[in-house]
Amino acid sequence: MTWSNCETGRKDRDRLPGRIGKRKANALTRSFWRKRMASRQTLTEHWKKREQIWRSAVPSSVTIDASYTLRMLLPNSIQPKLYDQMGVWQENNVPLYAPTLWQYEVTSTLAKLVHFREITKKVSEDVLEMALALDILIIAPDESICRNALDWTNRLKRASAYDSFYLALAELLQGELWTADRKLVRAVGQDWIHYAGT
Repeated sequence: MTWSNCETGRKDRDRLPGRIGKRKANALTRSFWRKRMASRQTLTEHWKKREQIWRSAVPSSVTIDASYTLRMLLPNSIQPKLYDQMGVWQENNVPLYAPTLWQYEVTSTLAKLVHFREITKKVSEDVLEMALALDILIIAPDESICRNALDWTNRLKRASAYDSFYLALAELLQGELWTADRKLVRAVGQDWIHYAGT
């Protein structure tokens, strides 16, 4: 076979189905990388926007109730989500608050779970230690908080003021309240109270 025949044969092979020429291959490669880089740029812009939204959504302060605390510390389906949320608050130095009532409710709920054999005594002790180790500033109710708690109780038409102390504190701090009590969230109907659930 002569050199010219070799060249002709190579050109013929390039025309066969499933084969492309060198120029076309290079063009396709350039096109592929242009699209890839454009896709990366779009993805980067997307995450930058998501981060801006996420950063702007970080609250100035958070009040958490006993139900949220125990939902975060006891095994359940949304525990990982609440751990992540707590991590975001800590990373952004968001102060956490709770009224004095929080300590009583956490302890009482754990004792009740042990009594009805839903958890062991050892688990209750471990969870209590974890709860008390959380960086939560406990606020004793003053006259203003008591009056506000009574007002919330009357507005919600409830017989007890326990939940109202959390509401009163969060409102005083002008921050968010997080709870695992769906009924409370629905009853209040404000954008600063959030349900910790699915």
